Amino acid sequence: MAQRLLVVAHAPTSTTKASAFGDPGDLIRWEEFRRLSERIASWVSGPEKVCQATALRLGGSAEVIHDLHECDFAAWRGKTLAEVASQDPSGLDAWLHDPHDAPHGGTHRTAVRVWRC
Repeated sequence: MAQRLLVVAHAPTSTTKASAFGDPGDLIRWEEFRRLSERIASWVSGPEKVCQATALRLGGSAEVIHDLHECDFAAWRGKTLAEVASQDPSGLDAWLHDPHDAPHGGTHRTAVRVWRC
């Protein structure tokens, strides 16, 4: 029997709308959600509140997998891309061009865990 894996990023939030790093904030545009519960056999989620809220809003109760956590942006947390570009242009350039660099003092991109099934 064929199985499908559906991967859904968390829904739009106040922070993603502002193009900011870090804490995803609260979900917005709840009215655009469509329930998927009758088509999904099992649910998993990152530990962030917004990820779990997205699963619930889609109709599922997700098992939290802590390895799916968001990247730690440390000093850039809560700042918009424009703010970082203005305040730390060389750091942003380094981060964009070298996946091993973490000028913000948090997690570098190669350290972000990818969950494989």
